Amino acid sequence: MIKEREPALERMSVVVQVIWTVICYYFIIWISGIVSINNFFKIKEHLIIAFIMIPVWFTLFELFEMGKMARIQRYRNILKKYFIAISIGSLIFLFLSELFDYQMFSANIIIQFAILNFFVLSIQKIAGRMILRQFRKRGYNARIILIIAEESTIPFIRQIIETPEWGYRIWGIITDSESVKKEFENMFYIYPETSDFPRLLDESIIDEVFFCKDEFNTSRI
Repeated sequence: MIKEREPALERMSVVVQVIWTVICYYFIIWISGIVSINNFFKIKEHLIIAFIMIPVWFTLFELFEMGKMARIQRYRNILKKYFIAISIGSLIFLFLSELFDYQMFSANIIIQFAILNFFVLSIQKIAGRMILRQFRKRGYNARIILIIAEESTIPFIRQIIETPEWGYRIWGIITDSESVKKEFENMFYIYPETSDFPRLLDESIIDEVFFCKDEFNTSRI
């Protein structure tokens, strides 16, 4: 199942994104006339930059968790992360070009690369999310969750129920709210907040716990 393979798939996703980045890099310097089939191995500068670029972009994408199979995250947040990560990487690219005096890699070339890289990665990420959402809508790649709730959590619980493409299946709810109990007692297991929480987790198949209370008490969590 996809669920059990998520860590490996997330790492693979980062690798694929780095490969796309290298493709964008070579596409830009090819159409700019910097490299061609005839001089590919004669000019060493582009190979050095590519050799440095791969671990830099890999580290940035790992740092910004761009391989994550985000279920609820908004598209604008994903685009924002790409913008920041690629901007940082491009500044490093520019710094290296200045440091090694690689005049062929002008600021204009780097900006073109950054724009192409941003659009290519954004499109592949959005397309991938849309495909996964369809799988989750059909019941695949679901995660079983336990929700610690109060009355204010009711709209969020309804949204989870009404949005199967998120891929969350509610196993049970821990709450002392009578409103929550009344609305969901015929749909899910309901437990009081005095329940033996560690035992509940040990004896049940639960992938994630959602703490959905307004009062964020760190010591209690």
